[in-house]
Amino acid sequence: MAGIWSMVFTFVESGTIFGIEVLPAPLRLVHVTRTNALEILTDSVYAVLALAIIVGIIVLLLSFAFKATNAYREGERDLAYGFYVPLFFFFLFLVLALAGANFVPFILIGEQTPLLEPLYGVFDAIKGLMIYWAYAAIAFLVILIASMMYFKAKYRGVPGFSLAQLAVEIGAETAIPSLTNTISFMRLGIIAIMHAVFTAMTYTWAASLGLLTPAGIAVLVVFNLLIILGEGFVAFVQSLRLHYYEMYSKFFSGTGVLFMPFTLGLRWVRLFIS
Repeated sequence: MAGIWSMVFTFVESGTIFGIEVLPAPLRLVHVTRTNALEILTDSVYAVLALAIIVGIIVLLLSFAFKATNAYREGERDLAYGFYVPLFFFFLFLVLALAGANFVPFILIGEQTPLLEPLYGVFDAIKGLMIYWAYAAIAFLVILIASMMYFKAKYRGVPGFSLAQLAVEIGAETAIPSLTNTISFMRLGIIAIMHAVFTAMTYTWAASLGLLTPAGIAVLVVFNLLIILGEGFVAFVQSLRLHYYEMYSKFFSGTGVLFMPFTLGLRWVRLFIS
């Protein structure tokens, strides 16, 4: 599935099939000129990298929302409202403050390309309110610390409760990832750039030999197969990493109902007919 959606996204993003341009695309990363030369479109590179970080922020926010939802569904409503909802807003405001200071660089990168001009007003607002985002993040941090003290007193001596775990969720799963995990999603843009360059290089080489000649066809087939195999593996690995590590680790718990395949419980009877 990761490979299939990579192909779908690549077609939508680049408008190409095996390097052959068939549709105009607003975020095309490379272009093959009439002289069979590669032209790397810098504006598109900046746009893709900025959008990759924005997608990462949205995915991480969904993770924290799922964490609060799971706590609510499990009957821990005080923990959901008193800790995990503030944790969601702490992460949100911390990311906005870091973005305004260019530590989470989607604004810094996005302002380099006219393709994201519709977002310039949002970028300016985030930077202009940076100090308020910082104040809000500090306020929610205070709420989280007060919540930890409340839950420590409420669940003192209760098996399974760990104050250290709540502290780890604030620091190691929220504060640090607001900088590291968001930037980690830039790998999506980097993979897209690599794909565009490799595919365009293959098409350019085949075109220089003649697309309908045996040599040109051989280049298209062999190197596109290598691209499919290599990028299929990369898509598989990165989808596992970004989903299971960056996302699922924040809300998934190994509980639930064990899967048991349905069986009829019949016995096999062997009949001997003479």
